[in-house]
Amino acid sequence: MENVEPEEVGFSSIKLLEVKKYLEWSMKALKAASAAATVILRHGKIAAEWYLGRYNHCPDARAVDKNSQFKVYSVRKAYVATALSMLLDEGKVKLDDPLSEYFPELTDERGEITVRHIATHTSGLDPNAKHWKTAKLLHKPGSFHEYNNIGVLLITDLIHRVSGKPLHEFMEEKVFKPLGLKRTYWPLYPDEPPGDRVYVVRSETDCPGTLECVYYPIRPTAYSSLYTTARELARFGQMWLNEGELDGKRILSPEVVRLATTPQIPYPARRDAPYQGILWFLRVGSSSENPCPVIGDKVPVGSYAHGGASHCYLLVCPKLDLVAVKMLNRCHGPPEFDSDLDYRTFGDLVVSAITDVEA
Repeated sequence: MENVEPEEVGFSSIKLLEVKKYLEWSMKALKAASAAATVILRHGKIAAEWYLGRYNHCPDARAVDKNSQFKVYSVRKAYVATALSMLLDEGKVKLDDPLSEYFPELTDERGEITVRHIATHTSGLDPNAKHWKTAKLLHKPGSFHEYNNIGVLLITDLIHRVSGKPLHEFMEEKVFKPLGLKRTYWPLYPDEPPGDRVYVVRSETDCPGTLECVYYPIRPTAYSSLYTTARELARFGQMWLNEGELDGKRILSPEVVRLATTPQIPYPARRDAPYQGILWFLRVGSSSENPCPVIGDKVPVGSYAHGGASHCYLLVCPKLDLVAVKMLNRCHGPPEFDSDLDYRTFGDLVVSAITDVEA
């Protein structure tokens, strides 16, 4: 990706500094973040790129740079969405297939849950269960929307069963290698060398913090411990913006990208839910028509995004030919810090810095 002056791609350099100032404010407001990074792409070029802070709060900690790998937590759902979309593309999975077709052990009413339900957080399964095998059905599938990692765990196991490969192997072979994402991966074991991984911190005295892997600490197949760099997350977002293609490598068809980024939540669950595609949060209408928790009011219709517990965020705006990424290393945060508002504010500031479109 080529670095250019912001004005070359329709940004105001001065207004972009407001984004950087906001990132610096976020680090302080979280009362623990030691590291942050941002990459903003327009027309496939890097208009802004900042690396702030250090890998942890230890006095001799390394400074963050373009090679630093952050744990992105639930931003990984965009990668899970990619794998599921590939299987949809190949006709190996259908959104309205019941799970009993792939999990014959689901002989009770849970077998009636569909792929669409688990991809839109409308499965009705207990979100606090430790595993889908023991999760009880709290609501009729499709009747109630509740953000639910148990459904995502089901998707990762579905990918394994259908493809014959666990998620990390599937993504390495089908996505990471073709796109040249050499710094995007799931660490598998606790004793792996830290390399360029930024530590997850939970307080201002947390030294050195935590490096996490697939098997740490609770849900062994939830794959929450994806690490990547700001540049590689932006490149991944650019692939989606390009309707499934990057640098001549096609990962997804344009048709399945459009499917994944248009509303898929079934009725009646839709009545009380934000618009969602296949795991993505969507901006479908105006802020009054479509109150999306993670996409700001100034971000145009047709955009989609996902955030994670370390305050990492990926925003894709097709109408502006824009991808914006921010990364931090604080897990959760103080009660007064509103993560959803943080995502919305970041996106609105980025969009407000664009000068070549009408407000």
